[in-house]
Amino acid sequence: MRRRRATATFTPRSNTPNGAEGRTPRRRVRWIGRVLHQALGDAETISVQNPIHLDDYAEPQPDIAILWFREDDYATHPGLEDTLLAMEVSDISLAFDREGKSRRYAAAGIPETGVMNRPGDCIDRLDLPLPAGYARHTIFRRGETLRPAARPDLELAVDDLLPPRPTGGAGRV
Repeated sequence: MRRRRATATFTPRSNTPNGAEGRTPRRRVRWIGRVLHQALGDAETISVQNPIHLDDYAEPQPDIAILWFREDDYATHPGLEDTLLAMEVSDISLAFDREGKSRRYAAAGIPETGVMNRPGDCIDRLDLPLPAGYARHTIFRRGETLRPAARPDLELAVDDLLPPRPTGGAGRV
C-alpha cells in the first residue's frame, strides 16, 4: 500500500495553508487583540481574522488588522484605505507569514505589517511597502517599544504584545 504525502493547499477564503489552519494560535491572537484594544481604545478598530479587500482577487484575513475608525463599524469589508496595519501571529507559519503574506500586503500598499514571531520571541515589523515586498524589516525584542508608522504617538511595549513566558510547568501560552 502506497502512502500519500500530506500537502497544504491555499484556500481563497483565508490564504493560509489548510494544513496549518487548525493550529492557528488563537490564544495569541486574542492576547494581542486585547493589548491593542487597551492601547488604542475606540480611536481605531481592531479586526480579528476578518477579510481585507485588496483587489478583485484577494481578500486575505490577517490575524489582526488595525483599521481607521468608521461610524458603520465596517458593514462592508475594509479596504486598503482603511488599513493602518496588518498583523500575523506565527508559529509554524512564520516563513509564509513573513514572506508570502507580507509580500502580498506590501504589493497592495498596506503601510505596515507586524509578525508576532513566536519561535524568535520577538515582533518583526515590515514597513515601506514596494511592489516586491517591504523595504524595511526591523526586529523588536522584549524590553523594547515600537511605534506603528500610522500612529507614531502610540508606544507599544513588546513585552505587552508577546505573551508571558511560561514559568515552571505551566506550559506554553
